[in-house]
Amino acid sequence: MAFSKQPMGIRSWEDLKPLRVGFLKGMLIIETKLANAERREAVSGPEALFLMLDAGRTDVVVTSKLIGQLSVRKLGLQGIAPASPVLETLPLFHFLARKNAELAAPLEAALVEMRRSGRMAELKRAKVTKLLPGP
Repeated sequence: MAFSKQPMGIRSWEDLKPLRVGFLKGMLIIETKLANAERREAVSGPEALFLMLDAGRTDVVVTSKLIGQLSVRKLGLQGIAPASPVLETLPLFHFLARKNAELAAPLEAALVEMRRSGRMAELKRAKVTKLLPGP
């Protein structure tokens, strides 16, 4: 999701090309999508990223909706809003180190069962509600 201080008409990744774009280091999907952006800056933490946006050092920040909302709220920033529509909805993955390879099959089985039973959605709802109470 793209966040900015003023409406910029961002509807696609291509719309970001001429802008100063900030994003989090290690978010490889976002980094890949921004490969053609002329001016991009990778930052190690979400608070620093949104402070850069607030200070006018970037035109737009690209991160997940939840990270953006939490950062803006935590920092008490005003006037920063997500662009609509979302740039893209992508699955996120966590990787196991090779030394933990034997955990892959049981972990996958547990995650499949959690998804099937609705427990995954229940935990997500509870966590988001706790992190972002209110409207």
